[in-house]
Amino acid sequence: MPQKIYLGDSVYAQTDGFYITLTTENGYGPSNTIHLEPIVLRALREYLARVQPSPEATKHLARDIPKDPDKSPTQEQQSEISQQD
Repeated sequence: MPQKIYLGDSVYAQTDGFYITLTTENGYGPSNTIHLEPIVLRALREYLARVQPSPEATKHLARDIPKDPDKSPTQEQQSEISQQD
């Protein structure tokens, strides 16, 4: 199975080629797991296309995305992001 990718807010994504698996992790392993099959992923994409983020959320989008999506932000980077809000 491919390596997990950190998405932010303690959420990780991984795929087996069919399901997209989302997990939340607090440093002690996954605490929540969601397996999205293709039809659910399509429904989520359709939902996202219908909703508009608030201006407050939009200004943070580019800043909060890690430059290298394969690397989790360090504790220090998370702290910097929190302080900027």
